[in-house]
Amino acid sequence: MVTSWDEIGALWDVRAWDQNAGPDSLRNKMKSKLGLYKLNHDELADTCDNVHTGMNTNAVTFVAPNPTMAALATKNTTLRTRIAARKAGEAALAALVQAEGAAAEDVRVSLGQEMTYVDFVAAGNAATILLANMGVRNAKTPVGPMPKVQAVKTSPSDYPGQVDVMWPPVTGATAFTLQVCTTDPSVEANWHYAGMATKSSTTLTGLTTGKVWIRVCAKGANDLPGAFSEPVDEMVR
Repeated sequence: MVTSWDEIGALWDVRAWDQNAGPDSLRNKMKSKLGLYKLNHDELADTCDNVHTGMNTNAVTFVAPNPTMAALATKNTTLRTRIAARKAGEAALAALVQAEGAAAEDVRVSLGQEMTYVDFVAAGNAATILLANMGVRNAKTPVGPMPKVQAVKTSPSDYPGQVDVMWPPVTGATAFTLQVCTTDPSVEANWHYAGMATKSSTTLTGLTTGKVWIRVCAKGANDLPGAFSEPVDEMVR
């Protein structure tokens, strides 16, 4: 049985349409929405579980899903396994970076002590200093103790596990030490070495996902540090 709509020659099979609905009403029918490319991987896995539950619960309505519910569940299990592996890798990397930084700081401190000893033995003699394979520098006019670093600012990096850090320049500073804390920042033992910078900005890497506190102190020509800045918190993605 065939009938016509509006235009001459525009024919529609009435068996494919609701008796009381024309083409316009079908064009306006609702469609599903999930916003898949706006979700992070954890949210995507949760969404998949939710959809799987809904379609399984209403299997009478969704009789032939594509892919099957079993296949969808398997794919989501794989995703959750990869998420867990990535998080474990991030934690392991953060631990390795922290351990490397601590070892590097230990070497810096030890070399600083060797420099003090060499200076004592050399008593200002450049030739003696060169025997230790150290550079020679002229005496610098002291600028006084390094002040406390002020107005530290942070922002999430474009890459996971990283945070951009910046602060105003400090007169007389030759380097800056950065520390991070992932628990109570009021407990001194919770702070750990995170990196060095020779400019008033840097990017910290290898951080664990979640909230982190960051602080900075300046070092002068005599390598003595000033006070640390006030802690600034940031969310690491």
